[in-house]
Amino acid sequence: MRFVPDWWIQISWWASGIFATGGVWYFLSTHEYFFAIAAGIAAVIFAVVAIILHRKKDALQAPSHAQARVEKDKLVTSQWWETSALQKEYIGRGLTVFHWSNADRVAECQQAGYEVVYLEDSGANTRFRIVNKSGQILIAKIGNA
Repeated sequence: MRFVPDWWIQISWWASGIFATGGVWYFLSTHEYFFAIAAGIAAVIFAVVAIILHRKKDALQAPSHAQARVEKDKLVTSQWWETSALQKEYIGRGLTVFHWSNADRVAECQQAGYEVVYLEDSGANTRFRIVNKSGQILIAKIGNA
């Protein structure tokens, strides 16, 4: 369902109101308690349907919460990289060849099968490119050197 028509919500509230006010009180005044309870249950069901429709409509109209991922550079040393859990993660993925590349050569290295090493921070929706103090970018490749 791509949208929720307003009239569905309005009819749900209308039916809930009819059963809750008219039906319940009429059957209570005529001492037909079974029908009073049934009308009360119908009122609750229609109210729940209306609430579900409201929530669905709000969810469909809400702007997407997915924000564009922010990319930043993380300045590190070779010593940090050699002892980091990030290196172990990349090795676990089969990327065992690492080297530092100048920024202008990264595209060329990517064509040769390398990928840029990133540190993901999903909580902040940020991804950090690993860079040394000389401005070189860490890249990785599957296989032997």
